[in-house]
Amino acid sequence: MSVIALIVAAGRGSRMVADYDIPKQYLPLGNKTVLRRSVEAFVNHPEIDNVLVVIHPSDEDLYKESVAGLDILPPVLGGATRQESVRRGLEFLAQISPQKILIHDVARPFVDKKTISAVVNELDYSRAVLPAVLIEDTIKKCDNAKVLWTVDRSELWRAQTPQGFIYSEILANHQMYKHMSFTDDCAIAEHANIPVTIVVGSQNNFKITTDSDYDRAEQLIASMSNNVSLDYRVGIGYDIHRFTNERSANGSITLGCVVVPHEFKIDAHSDGDCVSHAVIDSILGALNKGDIGTHFPNTDEKYKNASSIVFFEKIKALLKMSSAKIKNIDINIITEKPKISPYRDLISAGIAENLEIDKSLVCVKGKTKEGLDSVGSGNAIEVQAVCMLEVKSIA
Repeated sequence: MSVIALIVAAGRGSRMVADYDIPKQYLPLGNKTVLRRSVEAFVNHPEIDNVLVVIHPSDEDLYKESVAGLDILPPVLGGATRQESVRRGLEFLAQISPQKILIHDVARPFVDKKTISAVVNELDYSRAVLPAVLIEDTIKKCDNAKVLWTVDRSELWRAQTPQGFIYSEILANHQMYKHMSFTDDCAIAEHANIPVTIVVGSQNNFKITTDSDYDRAEQLIASMSNNVSLDYRVGIGYDIHRFTNERSANGSITLGCVVVPHEFKIDAHSDGDCVSHAVIDSILGALNKGDIGTHFPNTDEKYKNASSIVFFEKIKALLKMSSAKIKNIDINIITEKPKISPYRDLISAGIAENLEIDKSLVCVKGKTKEGLDSVGSGNAIEVQAVCMLEVKSIA
């Protein structure tokens, strides 16, 4: 008898309102990703023989890094919908033909041993098993924001995963009803007139769907750990650009995501925002993630004339993945023209806004080189930035 866990991790998390550009399953929870915590719950369970993960085609590198060292089946590439992804996983497992299959959403990293055991054991007596918890809130039936009546909640359950099935049956039904749309795998079983048995799930086995769910997950991880440490790291960033003889567009240049009047254009591949670039470089240094050219190479045409706002989005994702928080940023802008003092507060606010930190954490200073070298002669602009990060580590 074999029992396989199929973990669905091919989604993009479109309902999760987030400013980082990484799928939620690869976000960190303590010192592990959401995906790894979900996978390990099954890998470490004595009644699970193997684990198969269905991933998005764009996530292969993220996936390999996330599951490094785990002895599980090679991943299967998912489809356009969750339902198609599950079917692809089930079809891949035909070469193994397990007796029982547990299908789990990757975004439920707190599934516990008791819930998994309950589903596996109930499959000895039932053809389909659903872990669920009773609805505790009062439920209202509404129309156009007006309450019609209060729903009897005594028979209402909140469905969870892993949902368990006899492998051959759920495979056949996924294939038979592949042109129809279902919200979960038990719904397919219901449509096929397969009785579904409920086992009691866990309140902690919630699905990370929104930013607030992720915050709740981080709080739960912190509460479960006795080993939370803070590390402080410093990075130094630098950028320099020369001014061309061309007139700048609209008589201005961009510094710290702020439009600043200046006669001449900056020679650059992207937007020439050397303040933002130096800040980004300092953050990457503190994270030990290379330099700005590594992440946004000037040989890549997609970054031609790209706004630094785009770069900040990736930087915020890296900060999130590293559980890092900006403590302060100190910036020297060295140039003869334009004069920086009238724009210091605006530049500070521009950097703070794009990193979603308080303006008080960003200090901007204007300097000159007293006529020395290319900067002092007015032919270039130079920026130095220092960033301090607080990095949280939860075992």
